[in-house]
Amino acid sequence: MKMEKGKLKTKIFASFTTLALMFGAVSCEQLQSTLSSEQSADMLEETGSAVINGSTWYYDGISTTDFSNTTGATLAISFTKKVEMAGTRTINDDGTYTYDYELSGSITANYTSTSGQSSTVSYKVSEGNIILDSTSDPFTTISAGSLSADGKTFRLDMTPVCALLDAETTSGNTIDSLEIKLTGFVCAEGEQKGRSLAALSQKISVKPFYDDATITEGVLFSTASSTAGKYVTIPTNGSVSLASGAGFEFSSSDSDASGLTASDFTLEASDEGITLLCNKDLKDKEFTGTFTISGFVPELNASSYTRTFTVNFTPQYVTLDGSLDEEAWTVDSVSATDSYADPAGYDLTKISVTNDSANLYIAVEGDFAFNAGDRIVVMIDNASATATGKSSSDGDYNTYYGPATNATFSSVDFFLSHILATPEMQDYYWISSSGRTDVSTSAKTSSASVIEYKIPFSSIANAAAGNTLKIFVTTTSYAWTTINEMTLQDCIPQAAATVTDGGQTLAVDFANAFSYTVKATD
Repeated sequence: MKMEKGKLKTKIFASFTTLALMFGAVSCEQLQSTLSSEQSADMLEETGSAVINGSTWYYDGISTTDFSNTTGATLAISFTKKVEMAGTRTINDDGTYTYDYELSGSITANYTSTSGQSSTVSYKVSEGNIILDSTSDPFTTISAGSLSADGKTFRLDMTPVCALLDAETTSGNTIDSLEIKLTGFVCAEGEQKGRSLAALSQKISVKPFYDDATITEGVLFSTASSTAGKYVTIPTNGSVSLASGAGFEFSSSDSDASGLTASDFTLEASDEGITLLCNKDLKDKEFTGTFTISGFVPELNASSYTRTFTVNFTPQYVTLDGSLDEEAWTVDSVSATDSYADPAGYDLTKISVTNDSANLYIAVEGDFAFNAGDRIVVMIDNASATATGKSSSDGDYNTYYGPATNATFSSVDFFLSHILATPEMQDYYWISSSGRTDVSTSAKTSSASVIEYKIPFSSIANAAAGNTLKIFVTTTSYAWTTINEMTLQDCIPQAAATVTDGGQTLAVDFANAFSYTVKATD
């Protein structure tokens, strides 16, 4: 049936005003005020609400990235019910649509300037009198963002926020917090269809999606053992998902990667980040590969991204770099933690242990803001070996190594005293004391928060697969040269330590020390 354009215009406009006619002279607000709290809660559930499903928005970059010219980044605002944009639309005489949306709100960014001063910037979010041509989707795209076709997600444009991430206006490319306020949506399903949703008001933080080393230095993946069925993990600071059609490309110019293609890996996502399942055994291979991954979505983003990552495939099981991002630590290690409140500057929080075919690796985490002469002490007893170390009854042991008693075993098979030498008081350097040359460490300064140790099995009574090692780690103050000159500050595990003489004497019971069984490697 043919209809005049003017009549069609009137009919479409009327469909947007039906809600007001339903209640006549009684407004929605007046009606709402007459409801009980239980009825109000039921109506809120029926109407639905807007929410940001998380506390942090991660931008696709690192803390040193100039993100200020980035466009296309969006924040996902979710709805518990299907919604539509509130407002009116008409068809103009030339066939175009004119929209008068009621979307309004603000994005308020609180950040610290490079001079250390706190600043606040607000950006207005509003839409009105938007004109689109007749071929455009009349309900989705607007300049402040877009509403998904299912009416369940609004993608808020984050360009104004990105403009602050340029290292000139923010300290370390970080924003202290964002406050998002937004209104202008109506329920589009159920008995409450047409009713306005309550305004969204939520505070979130902003952080980079990757650590600097992930992008600048690449990711390490060990080929020291069989790699088939293992995951190459690209760590991210927040959770990540894969959009429909996500994929990747692989390339390498190194000879050890000859014949390797993208089909030898499978793209997945996990709680640790973006993962690539290795479908081929690359044991002992050493090469650098690049993966260009597309279609991954950072937490709270409604946009998918494409980025190239470098992966360094190495036969080294652990690289002593103070970063626990290798699979050896994320998957293959066992750990013990310390929840005690400890003195400032001497707080051990966690130790992790793993091994390859020839070495034991120990990672010590905590607060290591030590003074000159303070140290970390690592003691290991191979419970599966015969007595080969110095016992606590040995006079040389008491004088040289410090006090240790062993209720179950008769020796300490490994002892490391890792002290701070201070050639210049303002510059601290970690060294291995007692003339040890067999131990390697990642520690270069006392400001490290993670210290890795590589200890040959030959130094632990020739430990081998299946052996049980009892491990005790402690921090000390002052020199540890005789029984009464050591001051215990913190240790893991606490159950292995007995302190007497006002905190001056330590006895270690290795029956209660951290137990680690050396695993077999292929």
